[in-house]
Amino acid sequence: MQQSNGYQQQELLQLSNNINEDELPIVAEFDQPGWVFQDTWRDVPYDWSSLLENVLDASHVPFTHHKSISNRNTVGDYNMHLTEQVSEAGFKGLWKSGPRAGALGPQSSWFRPPCYMQHKIDAAETRGFESMVVVYAVPTGPGKCRLINRNAFRFTRGG
Repeated sequence: MQQSNGYQQQELLQLSNNINEDELPIVAEFDQPGWVFQDTWRDVPYDWSSLLENVLDASHVPFTHHKSISNRNTVGDYNMHLTEQVSEAGFKGLWKSGPRAGALGPQSSWFRPPCYMQHKIDAAETRGFESMVVVYAVPTGPGKCRLINRNAFRFTRGG
């Protein structure tokens, strides 16, 4: 039996036979004080690429999550522009107006292949907080994956 190697970073445990600590994307902001997060995970009956295609498209939120974390009646234009060229290292983009028709502030997005993405809403000026959604899509078998979802918040002013 081959022994697995592993390490823990930012409350995540990475196990692999061929582990390289630099390959697991971590969230630099989570090393700063004040961030709180809720982690959830779920095995889903579709592959990692379908999961990432869905979560990278932030315009799905008001429709898919209507009356839970969003509202389809407050939809504005979704116009994300690349801020970093698409390459083997992924891409970064910025939605200047952000969700809820601009009521929160800009949203930046980052995709790092093959299985990581994050969205960050900077509502520090408008609402006094920052929030992040971080997704790791872990293949578990043909046509299946495990979603590791990290929802994080940091309050930037009292209130």
